[in-house]
Amino acid sequence: MANWRIVIRAVVLCGMMIAAPGFAAPDQTSLVRAKQIMRSGFQSGVEAASREIESGQFQGQRLAAAYRARGVNQSHLLVYDKAIEDFSNAIEIDGFNPQYYQDRAIAYLRAREFSKADTDLEMVLGLDRTNFSALREKGRAAFYRGDYAPAEGFFLQASRSADQEGMVYSMLWVSLAAQRAGKASPLNITAPSGQDRSQWPVPVAELLKGSISPQQYLAQADAANPRAYLMLQCEVQFYLGQYYLTKGEKDLARQSFSAAVETGVTDFMEYDWALRELEVLAAVAR
Repeated sequence: MANWRIVIRAVVLCGMMIAAPGFAAPDQTSLVRAKQIMRSGFQSGVEAASREIESGQFQGQRLAAAYRARGVNQSHLLVYDKAIEDFSNAIEIDGFNPQYYQDRAIAYLRAREFSKADTDLEMVLGLDRTNFSALREKGRAAFYRGDYAPAEGFFLQASRSADQEGMVYSMLWVSLAAQRAGKASPLNITAPSGQDRSQWPVPVAELLKGSISPQQYLAQADAANPRAYLMLQCEVQFYLGQYYLTKGEKDLARQSFSAAVETGVTDFMEYDWALRELEVLAAVAR
């Protein structure tokens, strides 16, 4: 991985700069407000798509896209049954669009209907064998079930057809799956000379490699904007939880996964992945 000029999604989505290490976190009131705004945005998306669907003015691909838009926002609101229904309607209208099968697969995955998720992902791969997102979700579905060796393979396949950011994250997931399977992390990071090694997601890889401590890792996880901070913390805490699991520190892992969920950033895969890890930890504890 030669070029690590990756900017965290919080910066891309919010247009904000990540603060220098040590920047004071936004206050609690600002964070609560940011969560409310995120949720309101998803609800507004549902309402806008519903108006298009119910207007009777659109047919074909335009109507399918409206169902898809509503389904995506329903999924972000954690209403998976309605999301699945909307994606199914989109598929019925435009059955050769792989995006709709992938969307439904993710909703099935979040609803813990793993077999149905696999079926839809196979449909996507039948239409496009190198589809990065479908391969990534195949890896995540295997990981959710504790099948770490297949998960590692799917993430590795995904890395080969990914863009720069997707490749970086894919290799992080390859490393996570390998470590959970009891193998050594395959990460071998080299950053260009003079590049700031605090730039995301280099700290994640260095944490998983053991090159930096959790304290050093967390010191690089600040953002000035409340929404950017929540998005950053969702990822930071999820990967910190994974680190603690590889060390056998289940209580610390549980705390980190809970912190990731507490951000309320439901449109990040790390949000649901953290939920899944909490489910597995709870099942083991019983």
